[in-house]
Amino acid sequence: MAFYPLIKLHQLVDGYRASFRVAGREILLLQEEGRRYLLDARCPHAGRSLAQGSCDGQVLRCPAHGLGFRLSDLRCLEQPSLRLGHYPPAYDGDTLGIEL
Repeated sequence: MAFYPLIKLHQLVDGYRASFRVAGREILLLQEEGRRYLLDARCPHAGRSLAQGSCDGQVLRCPAHGLGFRLSDLRCLEQPSLRLGHYPPAYDGDTLGIEL
């Protein structure tokens, strides 16, 4: 697996959200309530980018149709068969990244 650096740790604060293209994948990085998440950046329902979605710290909502995804298990509240893909955060010193 290869390490892909995304951001320096000192740049992360609660509410941070950005998407990155890594090895042909669109990845969403967000931090809420001190926890960091690396997710598929597209909603599995209609493929819209989740980077512009709203988040209340517990639920990430798609901007297209308002579907909510619980950050605790990444399942859709309205359609439990839908789930966001995720990746474990990887660290190299003071850099957060992803290993693919």
